[in-house]
Amino acid sequence: MSKEVAVAMQPQTLSLIEQVVIKGDLSKLSDVERVSYYKSVCESVGINPLTRPFDYIQLGGKLTLYAKKDCTEQLRKIHGVSIEELETKVIDDVYIVNAKARDKSGRTDESTGAVSIGNLKGEAKANAIMKAETKAKRRVTLSICGLGWCDETEIETIPGAQKIPVNIETGEITIDVSKISQNSPPISENSCVNSSQKPKISAKQKDEIDALESKMDPDSRKNFKAHLLEKHNITDNGDIPEECFGVYSRRLQASIDNYKNNNKL
Repeated sequence: MSKEVAVAMQPQTLSLIEQVVIKGDLSKLSDVERVSYYKSVCESVGINPLTRPFDYIQLGGKLTLYAKKDCTEQLRKIHGVSIEELETKVIDDVYIVNAKARDKSGRTDESTGAVSIGNLKGEAKANAIMKAETKAKRRVTLSICGLGWCDETEIETIPGAQKIPVNIETGEITIDVSKISQNSPPISENSCVNSSQKPKISAKQKDEIDALESKMDPDSRKNFKAHLLEKHNITDNGDIPEECFGVYSRRLQASIDNYKNNNKL
C-alpha cells in the first residue's frame, strides 16, 4: 500500500490500516474488516467502490489488491491525466510501448508496457500489441497518481500470482486459499490469447451452473472455485469453457446429491 493512501485515510480507519501494514496480508483480516478496508482505500483516492475498481490477488502467499480497468479510468478523470505520447519499439521479439502522461497540475511521468510477440500472427499478434499499449497507459496512470498497485494486465506474468474471488459486499473469500498452489507458473501471452478465443458457456448455461453452485454446501463450493482457478485461471462461472459444461454440471449435481445423502436424518 502506498504512503499516499495511508495518509489520506480517515483517523477511525488507522488501526485497521496499521493491522494490514503489519501483517501485509488481507486474508488475515475478518470479512467485515476486509470490506471496511476496501471501501476506505476507494474513498481515500476518490474512486467509487460500487464499480469494483479492485480485485484480490494472492502474491507471495499474501492476499492483496490489484487495480482493474475501472480504477485507472476513474483516476485519469479525477487527476486530469492525459496520455501525451506513445513510443513503440521491438527488441528480441518483445513489443514495447513507452507511455508519457501529464496530470492537471502539469506533473509528468512515463511507464512501459511490454509483451512477447515472437510466435504470434494475425489477430493474436494484433491483440498482443494492443495489450502492450494498454499496459503502458494503465501503469503510467497508477504511477503518476502515486499509487503502487499492480494493474490487472500485469498479474498474468507474475510467477505464482493467483486471482482470488472475494465477495466485495461481505468480504468473504469464496475459495479455500490453502489449496491453491504457490508455485504456479506465470501465464504466457500465447496461452492468454488462446484461452480468450475458446468458446465460453452461454448465458443460460451459466445460469444453470450458478443455480447448481448455490445448492452446494460451503466446503464443496469453495473446492469448486479453487478448481476453476487452478484448472482454467478463472473466477467467474461465465468464463467456463463450453466444452466443460456437461462435465461440471454433472459433477456439481453429484456433489449436491452426495451431500444430501450423507446428511439425511
